[in-house]
Amino acid sequence: MRYRETSYQSKTELINSFNASIQNFQEKICKKYKIRFDHIEEWGSEVKRIFANRVQFLYRHKPHLFTNKRSVLNRKEIKEYINSLHKNFILCSIDKAANNYVIVCKKVYALVLVKELGIDTNTFECVGNQTYRAAYQSEEDLIAQHCS
Repeated sequence: MRYRETSYQSKTELINSFNASIQNFQEKICKKYKIRFDHIEEWGSEVKRIFANRVQFLYRHKPHLFTNKRSVLNRKEIKEYINSLHKNFILCSIDKAANNYVIVCKKVYALVLVKELGIDTNTFECVGNQTYRAAYQSEEDLIAQHCS
């Protein structure tokens, strides 16, 4: 599930933005197909007129669509809840897919990282594992070893 707050535009902003997009579209079509602008000017005017009429209808019958409401994320109780989530949990991606996320308790997350890195949970000594092994050399020696 995705959540995105509704953005509100005034009737005028909406119509002006749409008209500019139609104008841009007409210019691209003319350039791409090498036709004169006056051949599609009537079409553009009609599309703009229909859109303006529909916006006007919505403005009259559903004015709440054009009213800027207070952002949900600016409400005090929401901010407090988000801060509480940040304090106790971590949001991290899972799998290799970019859109898969999980909310994990910080303690569990730390334990999984410690285990994955091969660190003894009792002594916090780096014992290593199949993926990671302890390195007892200095940084300079390690870098020199890999550069040679």
